[in-house]
Amino acid sequence: MDTSANSRDGNPLLLQDGLPRFDLVEPEHVVPGIQTLLAELEQDFAAIESNASPSWDAVVVPLERLNDRLSLAWGTVGHLMGVRNSEPLRQAYEVIQPEVVTFSLRVGQSRPVYRALKARRAVRASFAHYDDLGTVRTFLAALGRIAGAAPGSPSFTS
Repeated sequence: MDTSANSRDGNPLLLQDGLPRFDLVEPEHVVPGIQTLLAELEQDFAAIESNASPSWDAVVVPLERLNDRLSLAWGTVGHLMGVRNSEPLRQAYEVIQPEVVTFSLRVGQSRPVYRALKARRAVRASFAHYDDLGTVRTFLAALGRIAGAAPGSPSFTS
C-alpha cells in the first residue's frame, strides 16, 4: 500500500467516502492531493463537455458529482485554514489556490456546458404547462406529444 501524499491511500484529501478526515490531513497533503484530484476532475469534465446534451443526466448530474468531489477536498482545506492554521498550511493553500480557481472558472465558463444547459432550459420551457404533473408524467406527456397523442387521448398513458 502506497502511503505517499500523492497516493489515494496515503492522502486523506483523496478519500471521498464519508466525512472528511480532518485529523489526518497535514499541510504536505494539500498540494499533491488537490493536484491529483484536479487532474481527475479535468478528465471527468472533458468527458462532460464532449457528451454535453440538453439532459439532466448528461450535464447536471455529472457536474454535481464533480463539484461535490472538489468541495469535499477543498472545503476540508478551507476548514483547516480556519481551525488549525499554520505557516506550512498557508503556504500550501497559496500554492494550490490558483489551480483550484482556474479549474472552477473553466467549469463555470464552459461553452459546451452553457449551450447544453441553455438548450435544456428551452426544452423545459416548451413543456412548462406540464410542470405540475411531475417528472415521470412530464416525460410521458412529452412522449405522447412526440407521438402525436395528447394527454387524455386513448394512446396517452398516465
